[in-house]
Amino acid sequence: MKSFFLFQDHFLRKITDTFMLVECKEGLTCNGKLTKFDSQLNIFMENSILTFGNGIFFKEIKYLFIKGNTIKYIRII
Repeated sequence: MKSFFLFQDHFLRKITDTFMLVECKEGLTCNGKLTKFDSQLNIFMENSILTFGNGIFFKEIKYLFIKGNTIKYIRII
């Protein structure tokens, strides 16, 4: 299990300052630039666009924090 966390840490370090898409378990989708992360996979993004309501509603957010246990998947754009 420890090797998985090392891989996760190394992967996120390589993609810091790149644009990515994060989908949360509740159906929220966030597009933005990854600025920081921590060991619990909490993600800090900036210049993000938050999409909710099946793509009907959009909200532009300068700084965004996503808690790690709510993330469904991460996609690099």
